[in-house]
Amino acid sequence: MSAEILAPALGPRPLVLILGLAPGRLSLRRGQYYAEPRDQFWRLAGAALGRELEGLPYAERLAFAQSRGLALWTIYPGRPRQAAQAADFEEPEPNAVPRLLRETGIRAVFCNGGAAWAAYQRHCAEAVPGGVEAFRLPSSAPTAGLPFEEKLPAWSRLAERLGR
Repeated sequence: MSAEILAPALGPRPLVLILGLAPGRLSLRRGQYYAEPRDQFWRLAGAALGRELEGLPYAERLAFAQSRGLALWTIYPGRPRQAAQAADFEEPEPNAVPRLLRETGIRAVFCNGGAAWAAYQRHCAEAVPGGVEAFRLPSSAPTAGLPFEEKLPAWSRLAERLGR
């Protein structure tokens, strides 16, 4: 399965949105969020949600996360990064994140890493409906520089916002 863009991954009752900067090439090629095997996203999300997700097939991982109220999307649509560093990323038109928040009633946004946080602040924060809280997470990317154990406390805040 190959995708030019990744649509928002929404379950029946999304409560929390995790926003990445943009899907990587492998994610686009597979049509899956966080498809890079070294990315710690599914390990971190699983720890926060209380279930091992890493070893499950993608459809099961996603279905479980959505059943808990977790939604996934990116600030920028399906263009893969053109540079090794997020700071060198060529910025396309952003996705309609504020509209998604208004239409779904999501009450919290967690930005996956500093680059996603900066892009959210630049393109979305002013247009987000009142009552939506935003948080910056340590990046789940393998190049983020922090070990899993140091990322986990911030990622565990997901459970609080999901009422778990």
